[in-house]
Amino acid sequence: MKSTDAVQDSSAPGTSHDPLARAAGAGPAPAAARCGLDALPILPQAPTRVALCQSMVREAAYFRALQRGFAPGREIDDWLAAELEIGSRLP
Repeated sequence: MKSTDAVQDSSAPGTSHDPLARAAGAGPAPAAARCGLDALPILPQAPTRVALCQSMVREAAYFRALQRGFAPGREIDDWLAAELEIGSRLP
């Protein structure tokens, strides 16, 4: 017996490492499919408070840049001022 005979061929048909078996869908079903979750519709996520705050800051920074004619070099100032403005309006 050769020393390589004892090593299992990981690409042998029927093994979990067989790329053809995986491509053909062989093997256990994903957890979502086993639970019946694959049939549920995908619903859009409601925006989180953080996402809403970021959106408001982005918009406020844009309007600050618009007021100054989009002159370069003040983008960070626009953003920081917008963060302060929005932060002061929120509870």
